[in-house]
Amino acid sequence: MKKIFFLFCMFLISIPLITVCQWSDDATINTPVCTDEGEQTLCKVAIGANDNVFISYFDARSGNYNVMLHYLNRDGFFLWNEPLVVSDHNQDSWISDYDTKADHEGNCVTVFSDIRNGNTNPVIYKISPTGQHLWGPDGIVVSTDPSEEYSPVLCVTTENKVVAAFTRMTDSNYPLVMVAYDENGNALWQEGGLVVVPEGNFAYWVPVLVPVSGGDFIVVVSKRDGTSLYAPRYIYAMRYHIDGSPAWSQETVISDAGGINSWTDIQVKADGYDGVIVAWHDDRNSDMVSSAFVQHVDGEGNLLLAVDGVELSLSSNHQRFYPQIAGQDETGDIFLFWYETDYDQISSGLVGQAVSSIGTRLWGPNGKTIIALGNDTYSIFGADFQQEKCYLFYGTYGFAVNDVRIKATCTDRGGNFIWQPPHIFISNTNQEVIHPYLSAYAYQQWIFGFTSTRSGTYDIFAQNMNDDGTLGVNPIAIPECSEPEFSMYPNPVSDLLTIQSHGADLIQICDPAGRIVWEQRVTDKETIIDMNFLDPGIYFVKVTGEQGSVVQKVLNR
Repeated sequence: MKKIFFLFCMFLISIPLITVCQWSDDATINTPVCTDEGEQTLCKVAIGANDNVFISYFDARSGNYNVMLHYLNRDGFFLWNEPLVVSDHNQDSWISDYDTKADHEGNCVTVFSDIRNGNTNPVIYKISPTGQHLWGPDGIVVSTDPSEEYSPVLCVTTENKVVAAFTRMTDSNYPLVMVAYDENGNALWQEGGLVVVPEGNFAYWVPVLVPVSGGDFIVVVSKRDGTSLYAPRYIYAMRYHIDGSPAWSQETVISDAGGINSWTDIQVKADGYDGVIVAWHDDRNSDMVSSAFVQHVDGEGNLLLAVDGVELSLSSNHQRFYPQIAGQDETGDIFLFWYETDYDQISSGLVGQAVSSIGTRLWGPNGKTIIALGNDTYSIFGADFQQEKCYLFYGTYGFAVNDVRIKATCTDRGGNFIWQPPHIFISNTNQEVIHPYLSAYAYQQWIFGFTSTRSGTYDIFAQNMNDDGTLGVNPIAIPECSEPEFSMYPNPVSDLLTIQSHGADLIQICDPAGRIVWEQRVTDKETIIDMNFLDPGIYFVKVTGEQGSVVQKVLNR
């Protein structure tokens, strides 16, 4: 891959660096993350404490699915010359889902399963912004149980602890397994973690973790009545303290109406008030017609909507699939979107609904049409509610699976389009798109990661979208700066490096492993450093003040 050097933030845009990449403003181009030979797939995007961006993915160039990580700033400039190999331990010939988050100190935490011990067990890594393996070069092996354990998930609590969860596929049932670690990777619970064994013939399936106040977390999980993929499936929630003890007296039943198949995704989003919003589709009447539902659980485990959820639309003979939660406003209204088809699933479109705090359908009994039923096929993969606006992100398919366009639209609280034209392209090229991933909203934008075949093989691309529907760096979206400002020159440097700073107390230089190789208290607005004592290579200059730190890369020749 071509080696490139990038600036770190918009304050430094005038500094002369070698820069060849930033967020593209052209939907037909996007920003390549990895286009090397071989297959790269299943990317995740995490936004760090400084609004910088981690993008993880699997890379099969070596014949093994290595776990890789790239690091960009919020404007799309790569901060590492090459992607970091998080793990090259043995993977199976196929991979399951995994999870990547950023902690409150700007580090990346990722959990996945591999077969380094002979069977499929989860492992977890923490990576610093300088590419250092903070929890050891081999991470932490979460489990060595001989049972298969796929698709682990994680959350970072409000106190910066890490909790991971997964199901264990035993012969008789599938217990839910949870583990927790402090900032340094020390286990907080007993060896083996917390193992929750379902009662009777039930089996846990596909947990989701949501951090809430006080360092607690809520786990939303399905229960199947048996281990068969076709067993009836129900949805439950439980809140836990960080010591592993339950915060509620019993599990909350979100829905036990049935009709949920094993490959249906359950959507979960924090409500901002210690509760969770849960959305799903089911065929509870066994009439071959699926409908979409939403439920709201508060921080005490109480159901705030009707038992088994509020049905989002009452239109007859229509199928409703994959509801996505945009969010909740201050009044308690919840905004959602879903994929809708006719009974035979020949015509399809997109529909939205707002549900009040008492379960009233605010956009009418059948919701608001976003795209009318027609011949095109759609996949809805994300939604958000920001600045009193609803945002919907979806894929639209042409005549073949290798002709997918990624698009977005925006409505007001009443479901009325805001943009003109109402739908914009995020990626507009002939391609197959696999596993598109939407980041959290930060710095007035979202970051999308996705696998694309536009170059003939499976490659990783990314693209930002600003909240006004534009692509590319938005110079208006510069927040009020509470961090120290600094500039440095020349870069690359071969002798003296000059650093000009404002609001700074300490300057440090770190090597790529994160080790401090030089530091000095700031006594003037200008500091001159003789770089000749350092070997040639990449270093990181960190300037720290009362309100935080800023880091920038420098090349020493």
